[in-house]
Amino acid sequence: RSERLATKILSSAPSFFASNRSIISDTFGGILRSEILCQECQTVSVTDDPFFDVSISICDNIGRNSSGSSSSSIGGSKLGYIGNLFTSIGESIGLNGRPIKLESCLSAFCAPEFLEGRDRYKCEKCNKLVNSKKTLKFRELPQTLCLQLKRFRHESYFSSKIG
Repeated sequence: RSERLATKILSSAPSFFASNRSIISDTFGGILRSEILCQECQTVSVTDDPFFDVSISICDNIGRNSSGSSSSSIGGSKLGYIGNLFTSIGESIGLNGRPIKLESCLSAFCAPEFLEGRDRYKCEKCNKLVNSKKTLKFRELPQTLCLQLKRFRHESYFSSKIG
């Protein structure tokens, strides 16, 4: 079954995987789709890029529901092994014991981004810089997904550790 999945990924992937087939690409290779919507002519530019790992930022509102209280039991049996592992990771990077919700981090990674001002996109149809909306989607997931948690926040002229 895993060979069929790898064949499906390779057959629909850009020529990168076809020309660089290995056990690494079969196991860790996926396709990330970037869609950019021009706000003026509504043209959608689609780009599929291969990836082997995904770098995700740690969200500010991790583990909090709308009332501001923790949505999971810390140190209790509700989190299970994986939840406790993410809690330990959160404590080690300074999140004060708040559990990290992987779903929230992945949602933030795939959330629409508006390209405006200096970050405007050059639309091929309009042939000029325009405001646009960029969305990332996982087109093909690998057999094993490697995630890297970003521990630092980078803003205009300075960087800071998250937490």
